[in-house]
Amino acid sequence: MMKKMTKIAVVLMAVFTFGNAYSQIDVKANLLGFAFNDYGLYGEYSISENMSAQLGVMYNRTTFNLTSTAANITEKRVYSGMKVIPSFRFYFGVDDPTEGFFVEPYVRFKSQKFNGGHVKIPVDNNGNYDSHWADDNNSSTVKYEERTYSVNRSKAGFGIAFGRKWVHDSGFLFETFGGFGKNTPTKVVYSDKDVQDYYNGIISFDNPIKIHFRIGASIGWRF
Repeated sequence: MMKKMTKIAVVLMAVFTFGNAYSQIDVKANLLGFAFNDYGLYGEYSISENMSAQLGVMYNRTTFNLTSTAANITEKRVYSGMKVIPSFRFYFGVDDPTEGFFVEPYVRFKSQKFNGGHVKIPVDNNGNYDSHWADDNNSSTVKYEERTYSVNRSKAGFGIAFGRKWVHDSGFLFETFGGFGKNTPTKVVYSDKDVQDYYNGIISFDNPIKIHFRIGASIGWRF
C-alpha cells in the first residue's frame, strides 16, 4: 500500500512541477484536519480556468480503545501513518481561475502501523495458538505465552466533496468543503499470525467503517 501511495504522490507532484506557464499552484493546510489528527498539506494545480488536480499528503494518528468480555481485556492502541488523497476539482461560475464553488471527486489511501504490542495468548503443547481455549471450563489448565507484535492497517476509499474557495489579490486563499465516500475493506496484518488469530477470535475492532466523511476549512497561498 505504501509503495502505491508513494508512486501516486511522485506522479502528481511531477504534474504540479512541470505544468504549462499558465498554471498556478495553491498550497494549503486544512485547519479542521488538526482536530482529527491529520497533519499535512494539499497542493492544487490549475489545469484550466475551471479544472484542477489536487494532492493531499498527511501524517495521521488514530486511537482505538478495545475491550473483550471473552478474554477480559481492555486495550488502547495508537496507530500512526500516512494518508494520501488525490482528486480533481471542477469549478463553476468562475470569475478568476479555479475560484468559487467546486465539486471534487477523490480517492484516498491510508496506511498506519501500531508498534510495541504485548499480549498473553493461549497456546497448545506445541506453542501454537489454541483456538479451543475458551471451551476449557477450568481456566487454570489453559497454558499462556507472552508475545510481542506489531499491526499494519491499510485501506482505500473514494467519494465526492463540495465546497467554495476565495482567493485574495495578494495570493492568500481560504476554502471550505465537505463530502462523503465509501471505504474498501480494511487490510489488517499482524506480525505474529498466532496473535492475529487470537484477536480475530475475541474482538471485532478490525471491521471497517463502510462510510467516511470529509470536512475542511483550509488556508493557504497561491503561487
